[in-house]
Amino acid sequence: MGEHIQEPRMIRSLAAASLAIVFTAISAQAETESQVLAACMIEHSTETDVAAMKSVMLHALQDQEDEATASLLKFAFSATSIATSDCGMSLSDLDTPLFEDAMQIYGEHFGTVIMERALSFLGEFGE
Repeated sequence: MGEHIQEPRMIRSLAAASLAIVFTAISAQAETESQVLAACMIEHSTETDVAAMKSVMLHALQDQEDEATASLLKFAFSATSIATSDCGMSLSDLDTPLFEDAMQIYGEHFGTVIMERALSFLGEFGE
């Protein structure tokens, strides 16, 4: 029985270490325009955006390509709406490396949020 309690703690520890490495690498970089845009988008996002990314991840992990694509489109539409309505981007700006880089940062942020919540749940479950 003790082995089952150890396993979630080990997974949580490995994931936390991975996140720490990612955060260290990101914070070591100078803040770019893409990072500023992504921060604005994150600031204006809601739990609906978290749920949309979670849906993308769940469908992708279950090899449900159509559902994953539909969820990704919903997530991307919300992100572009935030970028244009709240963060000063124009529609023509959406087809630039600046926006593409910001979208990558934005998506990684939500992936991290979802993983942290899952690890927190595992921590509560293992106690």
